[in-house]
Amino acid sequence: MKKTCLALLPLLLAISLYSQSGSFSIGIEGGNSLLIGDCKINQTQIKPMVGLRGNYYIMDNLSLNLSINYNQTYANNKYSEFYPIAIHSRYYIPLQSSIKPFGEIGFGSNFGISSTKNDGVIDNSFVLAGIGINVPITNNLALTLNSQFNYTNNDYYDNKSGSGFSENLKDGYLEAGVGIEVNLSSIFSDQKKETAQTKRKEKKTQPKPTVTDTIYKTKTKIKRDTIYRDTSMTTTGTVDKDSVLSLQQKLEEKDRTLQNYEDLLADHNNKINSLIKLLKQKNQKIKQLSEGKSTRNQTTQTTISPSKLPETANNAKQKIQQDRANSRSSGQENIRTQYKQTLQLIYNEKYESAIKNFDNLLEKYPNHKLAGNFIYWKGEAYFALRNYREAAENFTQLEQYPNSPKIDDALLMAGKCYKLIGRPTQARRKFQQLLDNHPNSEYAEQARALLSDL
Repeated sequence: MKKTCLALLPLLLAISLYSQSGSFSIGIEGGNSLLIGDCKINQTQIKPMVGLRGNYYIMDNLSLNLSINYNQTYANNKYSEFYPIAIHSRYYIPLQSSIKPFGEIGFGSNFGISSTKNDGVIDNSFVLAGIGINVPITNNLALTLNSQFNYTNNDYYDNKSGSGFSENLKDGYLEAGVGIEVNLSSIFSDQKKETAQTKRKEKKTQPKPTVTDTIYKTKTKIKRDTIYRDTSMTTTGTVDKDSVLSLQQKLEEKDRTLQNYEDLLADHNNKINSLIKLLKQKNQKIKQLSEGKSTRNQTTQTTISPSKLPETANNAKQKIQQDRANSRSSGQENIRTQYKQTLQLIYNEKYESAIKNFDNLLEKYPNHKLAGNFIYWKGEAYFALRNYREAAENFTQLEQYPNSPKIDDALLMAGKCYKLIGRPTQARRKFQQLLDNHPNSEYAEQARALLSDL
């Protein structure tokens, strides 16, 4: 019997660890044991008992258990120490409450020694029956209270006088104890679920690479999304060295591609400036030729005909209007130049200087058609500095410019900011607003994925 119990121990562990359907728990227990047999109760003493237990839940209400205990007994002036190994099955009575009463039956073997002189080694088998209750404390932890009776096949503590319960009884002992069980399968399952959910979130929140208004926006967007991914990894705690290296390589490839675009853009700008310069030269020559012709006409005519006076006045008026238009065009070009220079500051990660420049532009040109862009990129600068509250305020302020081409960008970024600062209600509102007002936006899919995670 002892060999059978020991042989079933690794089998039970293997089934528990590799099974996909059941669950496995381990526990410890402590209590007391009292020898009951054909000896008098006043000739026995209550002794301590401690043990280890492994439970494999075949079904919700049925488990297969293996227990290894250390017991002491004393009766008829005989003191013994032995180790019961038992395999038993528990049936849990289904109730509406979380507390589960159970009954159990099983068999096992005792082996140990008796400290009484010349009594030898204890080696016998037993059957057991018991009752108890299981009280959950947490999802993975439970308290057990149980009592069981082990009936052996020997009569080591026999009372020759026959003054016990019955002369025909074999030795038996009653155990009562309290234990703690830890559900290992539930812990491992929770960890696997958390890892799977983290991978799904990272896949959903990964932004689509897009190139929109200018090359500056693309590069800043890549850095912005990198910050957002880093923040998500910090909260979940799943950072992989290979993933970081792969991400760095991808960023380096993006940087090289963007640098090529910048070089190409600079080349085109040089060609455009050359053409503008050539056009100005042509206009200057035309103007000189026109003035020369006018001078010759004045030398041949000593007076101007009265019919020509309105035409001359109109020419002067048109020239004044043209000068004003040129002045406005020059002012617009100056604003765009400042805008591009400030974007370059963001690209160079000089976010504080960029914020200051955008504040100056908004103060001077609050009604300019690029005012919405000023506010948006100011929010991007705060986001790069991880000042998510200020970033959210700027992205939300852009709603005052409903015709701005950056409004859908701003709604997405405002939702991300609110999510990062722990305000899911506001984040959900911004993502939903983006889906309702801009269903065809390039950011709609990303907003939908982020909304489903809240």
